[in-house]
Amino acid sequence: MKKTGVLIIISVALAAGMFGSISESFSFLDIAAGGAAASLGTASTAAPGDPDGSFNNPASLASLRGISLTASYDPYLIMTAWNGAAAYAFEGVGTLSVAGHGLVFEPFAGDITFDGDPGRMVSAGCYAACIGIGVPVGKLLKLPLAVDMGAAIKYAAESLDDLSLSALMFDAGCIATISNIIIRDTLSIGFAVKNAGMPLVTASQRITLPLRIAGGFEYGMDVTKNVSYRLRSDIRVDTDGALIIAAGFETSFIKMLAVRYGYMIGADARGPTFGAGIAFGPPAMRLRIDYALIPLGNMGMHHSMQLSTAIADLDMKKAAPEPIDNRNEDLMRRGIGAAKNGDYPAALLYWRQIEKKSASYERALQNIRKAELRIIALADELIVQHEYAKAYAFLSSITDSSPLYSSAKERLKKLRIKYRAP
Repeated sequence: MKKTGVLIIISVALAAGMFGSISESFSFLDIAAGGAAASLGTASTAAPGDPDGSFNNPASLASLRGISLTASYDPYLIMTAWNGAAAYAFEGVGTLSVAGHGLVFEPFAGDITFDGDPGRMVSAGCYAACIGIGVPVGKLLKLPLAVDMGAAIKYAAESLDDLSLSALMFDAGCIATISNIIIRDTLSIGFAVKNAGMPLVTASQRITLPLRIAGGFEYGMDVTKNVSYRLRSDIRVDTDGALIIAAGFETSFIKMLAVRYGYMIGADARGPTFGAGIAFGPPAMRLRIDYALIPLGNMGMHHSMQLSTAIADLDMKKAAPEPIDNRNEDLMRRGIGAAKNGDYPAALLYWRQIEKKSASYERALQNIRKAELRIIALADELIVQHEYAKAYAFLSSITDSSPLYSSAKERLKKLRIKYRAP
């Protein structure tokens, strides 16, 4: 057997034996990075704010804040899986991330002769290093919904003793998020193309990269102040046409404890997954531990543990105190109440007072855009009903910073001239 063929068969078979298809080289990249993703059936395509996005979907990096760090170390049978990532968010511009991911196999006695030395201990491993960037396109263009885009470049290598294969690959993705479809809920839809590229070495056998196209969604809802749900699902198609469907459900309590369930169907997917997560610390500096339990049939159970932290405000002296954050939440609730009663100008006044450092700020911007769209529609209805003064008051609540200001200004001008509004 040729050395290149030995490398591909051993390293790929060992790496993919747990996690999926073995039809191409670098199959270890099929392993979803992150303890939370593993316990949700590996669904991760539409997960905004994921520090492991450099490997799962680089678009998810765009909604991170401050500094994010994550690392995992997962020993299993004759190998150890690991990953780590660090991301830094540039306020209002985007997020840059560096990450590493791989498998290390315990040395084993080879049954193959290498340079006339049979049976000596052989080492093997699979590695990848990645640089990713995520950009909040929707925020930069002031769109009425959050649209994040991202791209990543990675170097991947497989080694067996003194032999190696390597490749340069590219990922790209997009995530669109809509908030408050019902109330206090979000829907994210994601798409990604992964592992497109070329091998960096020549071999006697054709090397096929694990090109993958993935699409998915994530729906989350805050049922109460202390309980929230999240449903996530992916559909992935690999180079060989294999279809994998992954889904997961998470219940979160008091923003500290999360319980997760997942399932995988298709290709060599192994079935159910389970996990939990716990978070500590203030909102500006959270420490989180995620655990995943993955049943592998006759191969037993695989345990995955991940540690991550997020530092949202780098200048702790200037961090907003908790009472201010409570005030922002109160403004959000008052605005929602006013909108429910049809008083959209009052709702705008509440939401515009929410501070940029607040966790509610992005949601407030989305609510403002929705309310302004509703105001334009209601004003048109009021004009038809000859309620000109009320239409004028509604349109006057749209400020010059709004993308809809020109539409409102045009209607106000017509009201002044035609209907003699004040």
